Amino acid sequence: MKKLTILLLLIAVTACTVNKTPEFKALTNVKVKNYSISTITVTSDLVFYNPNSLGGKLAIKDLKIYSNDVLISESNSLTFDTPAKADFTIPMTTEIRTSNLIKNRKDLMALAMNAAVSKTIPLHYKGTITYKLGALSYDYPIDYKTEVALRKE
Repeated sequence: MKKLTILLLLIAVTACTVNKTPEFKALTNVKVKNYSISTITVTSDLVFYNPNSLGGKLAIKDLKIYSNDVLISESNSLTFDTPAKADFTIPMTTEIRTSNLIKNRKDLMALAMNAAVSKTIPLHYKGTITYKLGALSYDYPIDYKTEVALRKE
């Protein structure tokens, strides 16, 4: 009986593995929801895969968004539940002040020319993601670049 209990305990412990952090797979559905002279609202989905047998919590800390190497927006303390052994999506909405896109008159001209020709804005997402499961906690970076079309949904 004692051997059976130990065997069952061993199977239960090894079946519930938590040895990897969720993988950032992609930034999808990046769209300009709205824009005006003062702000641009961008929506997107962060796609992850959790390879672990147990779900947990995913916290996005200090996510910074850059355009042309200029900090244009920040997001803090977003926390989401993660399913076990599955892809999951985290929706994000970001408000960008157009004044943050422009460091000086030269940047204004470059941004205007780029937007007129390509109708896009380059975005660079950087930050830290924390995966939590009970008392365990893992930090890892996110660093992703994309181009966003300047047209409303």
